[in-house]
Amino acid sequence: GAELDLPTYEPSGGVPMTSSIEAYDHYLLGNHYYWQRGKEPVEKAIAEFRQALALDDEFAHAWAALAAAYNSALAHGAELGDADPWALADAAAERAVELDDNLGLAWMVLGNVRGARHGDLERGAQYLTRAQATSPNEPTVVHWLTEAMSSVGRVREAMEYARKGYEMDPAVPLRSVMLGCTSMLSGQYRRGLRFIDHARQQGFADRLTWSCGLWGTIAGDEPEAVADWLERKPFEDSHAAILAEQSYMLAYSKPSAASVERAVAEILNAYGSHEDAPRIDSGRALVYLVSLGAIDAAYEVMDRRHALGAALPLREWWLPEFSAFRRDPRFIELAEKSGLPGFWRAYGWPDACQPSGVSFVCE
Repeated sequence: GAELDLPTYEPSGGVPMTSSIEAYDHYLLGNHYYWQRGKEPVEKAIAEFRQALALDDEFAHAWAALAAAYNSALAHGAELGDADPWALADAAAERAVELDDNLGLAWMVLGNVRGARHGDLERGAQYLTRAQATSPNEPTVVHWLTEAMSSVGRVREAMEYARKGYEMDPAVPLRSVMLGCTSMLSGQYRRGLRFIDHARQQGFADRLTWSCGLWGTIAGDEPEAVADWLERKPFEDSHAAILAEQSYMLAYSKPSAASVERAVAEILNAYGSHEDAPRIDSGRALVYLVSLGAIDAAYEVMDRRHALGAALPLREWWLPEFSAFRRDPRFIELAEKSGLPGFWRAYGWPDACQPSGVSFVCE
């Protein structure tokens, strides 16, 4: 009879993955959990990758996957005790490339740590370029390239990577989410919401999905749709965040000087809530404030974020509705704090910003 044409895995650089079947099973299960996203799945992924490495300490792919999971821990609130997720991610990625320097995923983590944690976007870009060269069709690499290009304002490139990721595997809900989010950065809100809804219909609902959907509903200028979306959040809010959201909806649906002033105060209070309690994050606070025209308050949020040593830049900066935020003279200083001008001069300017003398202007 005819033989089945089964796909075969070609290890990068000829380095075998592992000789332990049990370790490989833990690695596969860890990847399964990793792509589910969320606090519990990421914690389970980390546990599986650790078990794989306990069986084979030279399993380079497992080290790279563990680095990626550590890198995602902060975004999903995964519990790691007193350990620094960035340091764990960096160490695991370094171990991975020590064992196999052709693992794009490991280079991607190293690039993200350099850029997001240490603010060295140019050095981070060098690692991202290495990741793209070594693993151009690795799903996680394509996903993070989408996020990286989104955060530095290179929206067209982000769209190319988002489309590529979706075409690689449209059945994975996160691919729909990334294409939806990136479409919205291009001002294609209805298209973006269709992909977001597609992911939700598949039972996928994380913070990123909800946040991107929030962009689209607010841009639609339909208070009922916004109120409905706020009810769908896949996480619990603190009391301060609930009050801020209620005040925001009043100001958004029935704007007045008094309602906007109160909403801004409540949003800033919720953003400044204790770190150990669910609160309004930077991106959400920015979207609320900019949609109310509270640009000064939006920059106050960014000043607080920078003072905390949190990662910059944010993808929300490049939404079409943020043009007033980008045109503000303070954006130049904010971009410089983020290391963006050096990155742009080395790798190309985004559509929203162009060089002007020794500085630059954005629209």
